[in-house]
Amino acid sequence: MKILKFILLLLPWFISLFFINDTSFLSFITTPSIMLPIYVISIFYIISYLLITLNVVKMIDLNFTSDIKGYLKTWLFNVIFLNLYFIILLNFKHIFLAFVTSLMCLISSLFLYYEAKEIDQYYSRLIIPYVLLNTYLGLLNILTYFINL
Repeated sequence: MKILKFILLLLPWFISLFFINDTSFLSFITTPSIMLPIYVISIFYIISYLLITLNVVKMIDLNFTSDIKGYLKTWLFNVIFLNLYFIILLNFKHIFLAFVTSLMCLISSLFLYYEAKEIDQYYSRLIIPYVLLNTYLGLLNILTYFINL
């Protein structure tokens, strides 16, 4: 039962993959020198998704009070913003809107960490790599935006 819950909570992270038509846009924009290769960023994101999903499962198992409602709302907003980021960047090819969406993703990941820490400090540590990755993504996006003006 826990594996099924884990898989069901992991699936929303990959919704944007069904809506992405063309990734060739990334080869046409100038990126900053601090950009890691795409496959490395993808591996980091997959690991982060696994850690956050593990965190969500643990939070649901630990707490069935009203605290979990705020946490789950924040998690849902974070999933929506992250999926929107990839759709806006790769389908609409709009660097500034992608930057704004990445900032919303960073802000919601900070709130997600805060909500998780309110419920359980130990499992909230699983979100720290994701927050750092979103910080890197925001920095990359602002630099990419100004390079491509």
